[in-house]
Amino acid sequence: MGQKVNPISMRLQVNKDWRSKWFVGKREYAKYLAQDLEVRRMIQNKLGSRAAINKVDIERSPNLVTVTVTTAKAGVVIGRGGAGATEPLSPHAMTTTAQPIRPRRRPAARPHRISTSGLSAT
Repeated sequence: MGQKVNPISMRLQVNKDWRSKWFVGKREYAKYLAQDLEVRRMIQNKLGSRAAINKVDIERSPNLVTVTVTTAKAGVVIGRGGAGATEPLSPHAMTTTAQPIRPRRRPAARPHRISTSGLSAT
């Protein structure tokens, strides 16, 4: 039986980057990881496969959480009339973390390559 290696972790040094960027001690690690997974799950539930989300990057500083959603269909994320431009995450996501969340949207570099099957948890 062969040795299986996660393809993202194998390419981190070459051409990929971490999906979550933060550093905490051992005691807070599980809490921060659970918060990240909760925010990713909320984005997936709200937008689903119709937004063609490529990835969700989460960066934490001591007093701010920045959530960047890379998508091929920015219009679905922003919403009709720009309603989602100011509030793309639900109020529950804002209370999930102790720090305020700054949402950002980034258009995908190659939108034709993005799968519409959904968001991966990695």
